[in-house]
Amino acid sequence: MRFTAVSEDGAVLHRADFYSVGGGFVLAGSELDSGVSAGGAAAPAEIPHPFRSADELLQRCRDAGLEIHELVRANERAWRAESETTALLLEIWTVMQACIQRGFEAEGLLPGSLRVRRRAPRLFRQLQEGGAVGSMQIMDWVNAFALAVN
Repeated sequence: MRFTAVSEDGAVLHRADFYSVGGGFVLAGSELDSGVSAGGAAAPAEIPHPFRSADELLQRCRDAGLEIHELVRANERAWRAESETTALLLEIWTVMQACIQRGFEAEGLLPGSLRVRRRAPRLFRQLQEGGAVGSMQIMDWVNAFALAVN
């Protein structure tokens, strides 16, 4: 994603590129160029399972006999200690859970000029009161989480 700060007269004040590097982490282009990881650690000389595309990731998994999460964890160990990776992932999980919780509790209209009523709180209450779990109810839960984070 490119970020550009522009003055009132249209002059470009600052421009920066940001990249998603997986696991919810984002790096500025300057950090990528300097060899700093998303967790702030110095870049290793080499990661065990490099890939540049989803197809390459899947092929590396097949070649190494690993699941995706196992291969990614092995690569993360080259950047930082396992405990640091776990702590960063738990931090992301906590933020995600708080976002979902806020969405289930917030009533009224979504921000913006379209005046769209929030649907997540009502669907959440209905699902909590529901009976048997079926395949469609599972999709209702997925929809409730998606609506909550809008």
